Amino acid sequence: MTATLGQIQSVAVSTVAETKIVPIAELPGRIDVSFQLTTLKGKREALVGVTSIEGRKRVLCGWGTSQASDLLPSNAAIITPGRTTTRSARDLLAVGPPLGGRSFEDAAVSQDPNDPGQVGGWTRAWRVGEFGGVRVSAVSYIGPDAALQSATVQLRRLQGIGVETFTVPGAKAAIGIRAVTYSDLWLQDGQTPPFIDEVYAIFGSTLVNVGVSNVTTNSHEVAITLMEAIAARAKD
Repeated sequence: MTATLGQIQSVAVSTVAETKIVPIAELPGRIDVSFQLTTLKGKREALVGVTSIEGRKRVLCGWGTSQASDLLPSNAAIITPGRTTTRSARDLLAVGPPLGGRSFEDAAVSQDPNDPGQVGGWTRAWRVGEFGGVRVSAVSYIGPDAALQSATVQLRRLQGIGVETFTVPGAKAAIGIRAVTYSDLWLQDGQTPPFIDEVYAIFGSTLVNVGVSNVTTNSHEVAITLMEAIAARAKD
């Protein structure tokens, strides 16, 4: 990130109110702060951090981009199920690879004990260039409600590090979200690439996800093209 952001010279910190960042659990002594880096390339976009008391010390528990709170509605459904499909999860993903993609994985989805309602699924992945790639996954659930719940949880997790949302013309029920790549460093702001594009769509009881990493342009073309191809198969 140093090559992109520039060497850090200073950090300005101030408290802020009503950041809308939602923690996983109630935090003791919560105080939200804004921190802004100044590097050799200039002042960066401010980031928002959440702090609390742990072991009698104030610690930084998490953070979000400045765009995050406005990306998704807080009191309404953020995704709705699309049409049902008779295709299996594996068959839905029988689409062509992204441009320049080299096959990396084509296998059944491992059962996730933290994702209730899963009954099976399939995933495919391609490497693109020296860093990054594309993954498509289709997971079947016991019913549409379980698929909807899982999609909502995954989108909420992405929201905190999100930059923008986008739509898929060929899959109107799908929702796409762009997020920062280096979220674990707490340095990358919402204006600095690379990014990841994630698109979610529900076909009956099957949740489909398209993920594209190392995105450095404003285009969402790779994620949109793949989801449109999967949506077309769902209609057949």
